[in-house]
Amino acid sequence: MYRAYDELGYHDNYLVDITGLPTLTNKLEPAARHVEPRLLEFREAVETAAGWRPLLAGSGSSYFVVYFGEAEADAARARVADAVDGQVVVGHTVDSGVRVRG
Repeated sequence: MYRAYDELGYHDNYLVDITGLPTLTNKLEPAARHVEPRLLEFREAVETAAGWRPLLAGSGSSYFVVYFGEAEADAARARVADAVDGQVVVGHTVDSGVRVRG
């Protein structure tokens, strides 16, 4: 994937704008889609089910969608889980450190 990033020679950004947050981007996504073209179809399925634009995490281990409410995130998790094969979880941000929800 990193070789594809270097070889493509362009770094078209996929941007996700969320009110109240800086614009989110992943410059590696075009290269990841070049290496694994099925990512585009997967991303579109996640977006349709989630109702928001997802963003690829890092070099392609997962997609994520940002929600501000837990109930909304839980409902979206269920819709996305029905739409795609794979593990779908709700994560939570923390102010600092690491916390495990029990």
